[in-house]
Amino acid sequence: MNYPDNTGDSARAVITAGPAAVISWREAGLVLLLWGLFVALLYANTLHSPFIFDDSRIYNNPHIQITDLSPAALIKAAVQSEQVRPVSNLSFALNYYFHQFRVTGYHVVNIVIHTMTGLLLFFLVKATVLLAGGKAREDSFLIAFFSALLWLVHPLQTQSITYIVQRMNSMAAMFYLLAFLCYILARLSGKGRRAWLLFGVCLFASLLALGSKEIAATLPPFILLYEWFFFQDMRKAWLQEHVIILLATAAFLVAAALVFTAGHPVQEILASYSARSFTLADRLLTETRVVFFYLGLLLIPHPARLNLDHDFVVSSSLVEPPTTCISLLLLVALFLAACRLAGKERLLAFGIFWFLGQLVIESSFIGLEIIFEHRLYLPSMFAAVLFVIVIRRLAGRAWLWTGLLSILVLIFSLWTYERNRVWADEITLWSDCVLKSPQKARPHNNLGYHLKQNGRIDEALLHFRAVVRIDPDFTEAYNNIGNILAARGQLDEALQNYYKAISLAPNNPVLHNNIGNALVEKWRLKDALLHYSEAVRLKPDFTEARLNLESLRRMIRAQELRKGTRP
Repeated sequence: MNYPDNTGDSARAVITAGPAAVISWREAGLVLLLWGLFVALLYANTLHSPFIFDDSRIYNNPHIQITDLSPAALIKAAVQSEQVRPVSNLSFALNYYFHQFRVTGYHVVNIVIHTMTGLLLFFLVKATVLLAGGKAREDSFLIAFFSALLWLVHPLQTQSITYIVQRMNSMAAMFYLLAFLCYILARLSGKGRRAWLLFGVCLFASLLALGSKEIAATLPPFILLYEWFFFQDMRKAWLQEHVIILLATAAFLVAAALVFTAGHPVQEILASYSARSFTLADRLLTETRVVFFYLGLLLIPHPARLNLDHDFVVSSSLVEPPTTCISLLLLVALFLAACRLAGKERLLAFGIFWFLGQLVIESSFIGLEIIFEHRLYLPSMFAAVLFVIVIRRLAGRAWLWTGLLSILVLIFSLWTYERNRVWADEITLWSDCVLKSPQKARPHNNLGYHLKQNGRIDEALLHFRAVVRIDPDFTEAYNNIGNILAARGQLDEALQNYYKAISLAPNNPVLHNNIGNALVEKWRLKDALLHYSEAVRLKPDFTEARLNLESLRRMIRAQELRKGTRP
C-alpha cells in the first residue's frame, strides 16, 4: 500500500493494515446493540418529557409544520426558520410530519442520534489510540470502549438529549465525528477509489454538521491538527511544505465567520451584547472560570450539581472575583502543558487541545449566555479519553482499571437516570432551577408561568414577585403580576404593575392591550381607547387588540348616543 514517506512510524503500521485495523463490523454490531439497549433504558423516563424553554423554536416555528414531503415544503422548512441551521430544522420538520407535536417521536430521534454518536466516538478513539502508538495500542478496544461508554452515560449529556431543541447540538456532533472518522479511514485507504469515496463522505458529513450547528466550524482545523499529530509525526517540514493547507484552513474559518454573521462579524458580535447585562470583556474574563467549572462538572456530575439555568457570577475584572486571575493563569498553564506533552504524550496533548478548542466558539467572544451544560457535548469526548488513559496508568492491571471504570459507568448511569427525572414536566424542571439558582430571576419567572398555567395562582404570584425583587427591570414579571391581579379584580394594583412594565418596554403591544383591558374594567374608556389604538399601531396584525379596539369604539358610540350626542 502506498503512503507518504514522511508518515510517522506509529501511523505506518496502522496504514499498512488499512481501515480494517479500525473498523470491525462485528464490533460495530455488538457495541451498537448493547449501547442502544442501555441508552434506551437510561432515557426511557424522558419519552414523555414536554417541550421546554427554547423548544419554542420548534413549536412556534410555522415553517417546520409541513403536511407533505414535497421538495418545496422540505426546502422551506430547512431554510426559512429563525435559526440558520437547515439540517436541524429539516429533522424537526420530519418529526412534525410523522408525529406533529407528540413529543415521544422527537425524544426517540434524539436518543438514536446520541447512540450513533457514541458508536462513532468508539471508532474514532480506537483509531487515535492505534495511530498514537505506545503500550496503549494493546488495549485500544478497551480504551475506546470505556471512553465512549463513559461519555455516553455521563449525566451532563442529558441536556443535549432530553432537551429536544438541543438536537442541533447532538446532531452537529454526530456528523462532526462521522466526517472525522471518514477522513481517518480515507487516509488509511491509500490513494485508491475507496479513499476518494471516503473523502467525499467526509466533505458531505462536514456540510451536514455545519448545517446542524455552527460549532462544526472547528472541524477543518482539528482535522489538520490530527493529520499533523498522528499521520505526520509533528514534522515541521510537513507544515512548511503544505502552507497552502494552513492558508486554506484559515480562509475557511474567515469565510464561515462571514457567512454566519451576514458579512459583518464585528458588528454582529457587538450587537449580540445589546440585550446582555455583561460586556464583551466581562464575558471573556468570566469564561476562564466557566472552563474550570465545566471540568468540575465532568469529574463530579452529581445531579445536585446539574442545572438548566446556572446562576454564574460574572467577572468584572481580573481580581473580581479573585478566581478570575487564577483561572486565566491555569488556563494558560493547561495550554502550555499540552504543547509540552505533544512530543511524547501526543494522545494526552490532543485530548487537551480538543477540550479547549471545542469550547472556543461558544465560550469566548460571542455574546451568548454565560454557561450551558449542553456546550460540553463535543468538548467532553476526548476528556473521557484522557480520564480513561489516566485511570489505566494509575491502576496498572487490566482487571483493576476496567473494574473501576465499570463501577463509574454504573454510577454515572444511575445519576443520568436520576437527572432525567427532573425533566418530567415544566414545574419539576423549573422548581429544580429555582432551588439551585434562587437569586436568578428567569427560573422564578418560568416556574411562575407554568404554575399559573396549572391553576396554582398563589404560588405563581409569589414567584413573579420574587422576580421583580431580584431584577426590578424584568418587564415580563410585572405583566404577569398585573394579569393575576386584574383577574382577581384588584385593578389599581394591576395597573401599577402594567405601568411599571410599559415604562420599561413602551413599544410592547401586549402590554398596551392589557392596560386597555384593565382601564375598560375601571370604565376609563377614553384612556383605554388610547392604549388599544397604540397596540394596533405597534402590531397591525394583533387580532385581540384590534377586536378590543372595535368593541370599545362601538361601546363609546353607544354611550354617546344615550347622552344624545354623536361622535
